[in-house]
Amino acid sequence: MADRYRAFISYCHADEKWAAWLQRTLERYRVPKRLRLEQPGLPRRLNPIFRDKEELASASDLGDSIRSALARSDALIVVCSPAAAASRWVNEEIRVFRELAPDRDIFCLLVAGSPESDTADCAFPLALLKDENGSELPEPLAADVRPGADGKQGALIKIAAGLLGVGIDALRQRDQQRRVRFFAGLATGAAAISVVTIGLAVSASLARNEAELRRDQAEDLIEFMLVELRERLQLIGKLDALDVVGDQAMEYFAALGDDLSPDDALSRVMALRQIGEVRFDQGRLEAALEAFNASRDHARTLHSKQPGDNDLLFELGQAEFWVGYVAWERQQFDVAANAFEIYMDHSEELLSREPGNPDYLAELMYAFSNLGSLALEQGRRVDALAYFEASNEIARRIARENPNDAYGWVELREGLSWRGSTLIALGDLEGARESFVESLEAADKARRLDASMNQQFEWAQQVMQLAGMHRLLGETDRAQRKYEEALTVFSEVVAHDPDNAVWRRELARTHLRLAELDLLQNDQASAARHVGASVSITRTLTEKDPTNLTYRVDYAVVLRVDAERLLSSGDTVSAMQRALAGHELVDAILQNSSAMAVRMESARAEEILGRLAAIEGDSQAAMDRWERALTRLPGDNADLLETALRARLLHRLGRYDTASPLVQVLTEAGFADPMLSLPEKI
Repeated sequence: MADRYRAFISYCHADEKWAAWLQRTLERYRVPKRLRLEQPGLPRRLNPIFRDKEELASASDLGDSIRSALARSDALIVVCSPAAAASRWVNEEIRVFRELAPDRDIFCLLVAGSPESDTADCAFPLALLKDENGSELPEPLAADVRPGADGKQGALIKIAAGLLGVGIDALRQRDQQRRVRFFAGLATGAAAISVVTIGLAVSASLARNEAELRRDQAEDLIEFMLVELRERLQLIGKLDALDVVGDQAMEYFAALGDDLSPDDALSRVMALRQIGEVRFDQGRLEAALEAFNASRDHARTLHSKQPGDNDLLFELGQAEFWVGYVAWERQQFDVAANAFEIYMDHSEELLSREPGNPDYLAELMYAFSNLGSLALEQGRRVDALAYFEASNEIARRIARENPNDAYGWVELREGLSWRGSTLIALGDLEGARESFVESLEAADKARRLDASMNQQFEWAQQVMQLAGMHRLLGETDRAQRKYEEALTVFSEVVAHDPDNAVWRRELARTHLRLAELDLLQNDQASAARHVGASVSITRTLTEKDPTNLTYRVDYAVVLRVDAERLLSSGDTVSAMQRALAGHELVDAILQNSSAMAVRMESARAEEILGRLAAIEGDSQAAMDRWERALTRLPGDNADLLETALRARLLHRLGRYDTASPLVQVLTEAGFADPMLSLPEKI
């Protein structure tokens, strides 16, 4: 979801094609460079533009998501026609926009009907003609696409001029509180010059030689596919349709060379990043990294030539983040740390240049969160908590200042979730519980404001976190209910987009957590069903991208839990096969990664293999396995899960006195995870 929109398009269903055309052409419109040089504050592009794609016929009110989008839009564009004039919802959107933002601009695009207010086919909704008290408003004038009027190109230029605020100060005096700007009758010298300037720039672009025109058309098509088409394909779960587009676009950009205008070069940087994001969402890390590296390399070159350009620095920061994120997924934490530090530097520099820029403030928030995640992984828990507190301070500010905007609540949810995980690592379970509860409350607020599938997914993630918290405290019934809630939502979103690897991974993890609880209750049938679903998903993800160490660790965990299931059913032979397969997988990963999650899983694999050896009567082999497991765990600075596993292993080895102080630490913290309970003394 965008933080702000250039404009909100209000239209009725009958005018949907015109609304789609207007959104597409405005978002693809490039503000002429000469005009931007004359007025440095102008943007390169007029995006994003909000257009709600849902039909409201059966709704009782606009809904929080529409109100939020209206509040975050710099202007309102009304697609005017007799159908729009009769539409309850178009009138309501105009009224609410005036109420939320009385000082912002309203523009009109006349697509059918008459501009005369006293005719039967008047195109203007009543809310444009009268204010909330019934007082007459200035007669609307509009950019007119009808034959014999402005035409599509002329109407586009007029709307663009209005959104840019170019040379139309004389018209700002009309209706200071609830003004409506229209462009059919632009007559002042400054306004005429501005519109002519834009028109000449458009004409000049059309007069360029054929090769340049073909290149522009190709780049516009690529941009459409990677932005608007990408959003549409995500909605119907067909993101894989962009695979060929991304591959061919990479070849196209590679063949272009470096003889590009600054605008075209920046467009290439952005398109390459967008290609990488599509591939990342699909779980194709190698292909994603290729695109992110190309985006970063081109951005670095551009930035070296124009170090004062904020847009370039921003894009360079985005590329650095994504390169770091891929490294994170591969558990290459040194590479991730370097990229995240550079991203932090760029974010701080941008905010120092424009202290009041909300986008740059948000980037700093993300940078703090990234470094916190890295510090937590590296065992620097106090540092991690400090980073997350700094990130959350910004998120709280955004949520407080924009309570009807889901964006702030989303970021606060994320930050509070990381804070909770850090407090668990620090041994503060009650503090962690409070943080997760508050995080779920933020997720609820975000979901009410934005009912998208992504918000459903993130809400379910937070339910998962709280379920895990219940499990750590030994509250297995509450944990199971929460896991089942999360499973329902994860199943829905994955059915919506089966190619989304991130969503599928969470679905697999939820199945696995439920399987573990089933085993505690000796529900073999349910455990087998959940483990089977998890095996199927994680195996597919691992096969699709073997370079993703996170997926491979997930698969090792699934194999171990399946071994637990088989062992509890009495099938020790199959249990040994599964346990050995998981052990082999995680030990191979251990050769390339010292991440705590890998070491922890290696220790747990050794622990179950030791139990299986003991069952077979080979006590020495069992002892060797458990001793080896201990070497995988940190000697100090251990978190509660690591402490619990160490105490469990020491008990198996008969070292009760050594285990006793660890048990005391766990007891004082309130730790009672039944999956890491102590075995009986021998």
